[in-house]
Amino acid sequence: MGRDHRASHITTCRRLTASLNATNADGVLISIVDVFSGVWGPCSVLAHAVTDISAAVLLGEVRLLQVNATAVLKDYAAHLGEDGFVDAELGEAAPDTHPDAFVGYLEEQEERSRPQILLYKNGVFKERVLGCETPYIRQTVLGLRKSEEPPSHYLRHNDRFLEQWMRQFGGDTSCSLAEFLQAVNVWCLYSDKGPALTHAEQSAVAAAFALPADRSVVHLSHIAPWLGDRPFERAILELLGDYDERYQVWVAEQAKPAQEKSKKVHPQDKRVTFEVAVVDD
Repeated sequence: MGRDHRASHITTCRRLTASLNATNADGVLISIVDVFSGVWGPCSVLAHAVTDISAAVLLGEVRLLQVNATAVLKDYAAHLGEDGFVDAELGEAAPDTHPDAFVGYLEEQEERSRPQILLYKNGVFKERVLGCETPYIRQTVLGLRKSEEPPSHYLRHNDRFLEQWMRQFGGDTSCSLAEFLQAVNVWCLYSDKGPALTHAEQSAVAAAFALPADRSVVHLSHIAPWLGDRPFERAILELLGDYDERYQVWVAEQAKPAQEKSKKVHPQDKRVTFEVAVVDD
């Protein structure tokens, strides 16, 4: 047993939740989670197997999270409230990645030497494997890479936005950032065009959705945890703040050239008019 420095070594609930919610530029990220007891340490066999698994798919699509159950459970106990885990800095979390969802697996592993492997895809729990069954894990990961959940899977808590998304993108679960920003105008009942987001607004969207550094692709796994069951229009305007006002100004500016053009009188359009005076007898 030993720590693999290419893996993420996790000792807090907040970091485990953030890691499970993360994705990559293509909107696909499979997490192989090695839950180990602080007494026994992580599975070194699995660490080597993950390198081979990553080579079989695409670099960056599969990563290993080595989770110290003893340390994470201690952190969980320190943040335990009446209704479960409470941490103001936890941020948005998909249902399967909240500490209350995975604490049971950690409790089972705390004193056990046999490896316990959890598989997640884009923050959604897929399977638990007891023992370091690397051939089975490899086959399962390859299957997860080929399959893609429908939009309804990610938006199962927001039927209204699911309808909006399907109308705009059909059964696709991702789009380019440019396409998404165009769709924002449609969903907010604006025109299909509008003023470009400022750098600060783009950064706010990237931070809220936990987008990859290149911000090239927006996947539903980015949007769903942030949106929850809120109406999209309200959520996005709460995030962007002054965009609505800037949009109204932009509309007025776009209308000005048309108004000025209508005021111009061309020579061929001149008409002779007569005023009729009404004279009282």
